[in-house]
Amino acid sequence: FSDHGDHPQVTWLPIQYAQWTDDKPLSMIRDIATGHPNLNFVFAESDNMVPGVLQGLKQGGVTKAIVAGYNGQTSLIKMMLDDPNGPLQAESTDGPFEQGEVAVQYAEAAALGKSLTSECPGGNHFVESILVSPENAKQWYHPDLQFVEPAGVTKD
Repeated sequence: FSDHGDHPQVTWLPIQYAQWTDDKPLSMIRDIATGHPNLNFVFAESDNMVPGVLQGLKQGGVTKAIVAGYNGQTSLIKMMLDDPNGPLQAESTDGPFEQGEVAVQYAEAAALGKSLTSECPGGNHFVESILVSPENAKQWYHPDLQFVEPAGVTKD
């Protein structure tokens, strides 16, 4: 990437495939951190990988990298509450309950012979995503739920 005015220059490292598991990212990130001691940001495409990412960074000697995760697991929201200055600084939700609800609605429409195009204009349905940070984690932390849920979506 080239420098864009006041924005910092970004150097992207190759994307590593950790199979969305909890154990695969540890050695990958440790090796990356060892080779790139100035690493300052890691995005984990699944919350299952975040513990391995955090441990790998620590073992690789990288202590100032910011970590962001995706899924909105309650346990990681709690981690931000417990350590607001820690490496985990962002979580984005993927709305699993709403995804399930929408899937059932579309399955019902298909079973009734309704056109899914009319039910889903453009062939896309976007599920609300929430960005959780240490500043708003308390608002989204509900220990009885496994994932953050947008307002109005209930787990039955």
